[in-house]
Amino acid sequence: MAGNKDKKSILVITSEEAFIRQVRKTRMNLPVEMVYQKGAYEALQMLRLQPYDMVFIDYEMPLISGEELIKLVHKANQTIPVIVIVEEITQSIKKTIIDSGAVDFLEKPVEIEEFKIKINNFLFSQAYHVHVAELRKKLKQDFGLDNIIGDCEEMWNVFHEMKNITNSDVTVFINGESGTGKELIARAIHRNSLRKNRQLVVINCAAIPENLLESELFGHEKGAFSGAISQRTGKFELADKGTVFLDEIGEMSLFTQSKILRVLEEQEFERVGGNKTIKVDVRIITATNKKLEEEVNNGNFREDLFYRINVYPIELPPLRDRAEDIPLLAYYFNEVLGRKNNKEILSITERAIRLLQEYSWPGNIRELENVMERAILRAPGKVLTIDEFSHLGKTGRKNVVREDEGEESVFDNSDTAGKVLSLKQAEKQAIEQALRSNSGNISTAAKKLEIGRATLHRKINDYGIDVDTIKAAIREK
Repeated sequence: MAGNKDKKSILVITSEEAFIRQVRKTRMNLPVEMVYQKGAYEALQMLRLQPYDMVFIDYEMPLISGEELIKLVHKANQTIPVIVIVEEITQSIKKTIIDSGAVDFLEKPVEIEEFKIKINNFLFSQAYHVHVAELRKKLKQDFGLDNIIGDCEEMWNVFHEMKNITNSDVTVFINGESGTGKELIARAIHRNSLRKNRQLVVINCAAIPENLLESELFGHEKGAFSGAISQRTGKFELADKGTVFLDEIGEMSLFTQSKILRVLEEQEFERVGGNKTIKVDVRIITATNKKLEEEVNNGNFREDLFYRINVYPIELPPLRDRAEDIPLLAYYFNEVLGRKNNKEILSITERAIRLLQEYSWPGNIRELENVMERAILRAPGKVLTIDEFSHLGKTGRKNVVREDEGEESVFDNSDTAGKVLSLKQAEKQAIEQALRSNSGNISTAAKKLEIGRATLHRKINDYGIDVDTIKAAIREK
């Protein structure tokens, strides 16, 4: 194994000399060093003596079964990612390989481009694993943030704004679309404030009926209204010496707004049905997904209250404006949700990440979290591909992306002009067109489509495309 620490070392265990020669003469253009071993037991000895970053295993090695070899490799190195090279990928083989501990597979004959894609996905994922770990450490050390991820300029501005008020009791107003993480920001502000040892009370104003909201906030006396069979302590009273977070304050009625204004100005209130004035010491953080200036102009929000809550505004950007943060968030959620669901995902392909970056995310970070959890649970192995995010292709996408073809726009032909094709229809049509344009030559068509020959063979079978008929039609012309 070479000593260049900047390069990843990859061990290839195969007895097929033709494949080894093919890889050796190929310019990888990747920061890797390849080591080859034809003997399975010799390779196991190498793994025990030297650290490798990744290993490819030929499933049809002499003297040992592929399943046993995978298990022995993991016995020698428990954490090393294993990719299996197999004669034919069937569902039963997939299950056996994944159950044995492999993370991915390649079908023979191995296309060098596919081989390189597997390595690149590994390098891509490793880079993001490291980046997320380092970023989380920095955000924890510099800003006291545990579960907030962001590396774009807009989020760094947010982090610095939060740090500015660490030793202050200033009233904070958080504005942002639904799902952008307003409550997370509010919790982080409280956790890093002078009141961190006291209670944070969260009230979602949109989730509580208006006729109950006043009682929820300020409490009520026994007999104050029908059903008030005992005295109740309100949220502001519970939060004394702590923080109250009023989420979706834009949904609050004008009547309740006047009560909140008094608490902000005087730090006092009365319970519903009561005469005793209760003094409290609370910090107030508010949030909304509405444009409160417009609500003020429309008479739906009190102007005096708006100026009282808008002392220190923090604006959260929508996820569609944070494309560079999407890979970081995806890997963060992969770690957190994988642990929650007892499912280990080691890698997310680069094309899957690109698909996530191209989606518009109307539900913002909350939607991304839900999509990641669904993908983790759907994944048949330990790699998330675009197949696990296929439902995102229906809406909100700029381009059509396929795992083995890269990214391209799909155009209709004259026979179906004006119609919207399904992804499968468009893919079948593209393959047929490539075959017709290249006289039915599969190798040439594969190059034109920028996919491997083996992949094209598989798709031709899947779609029932008759190559001989295409060739005959070309000859008749």
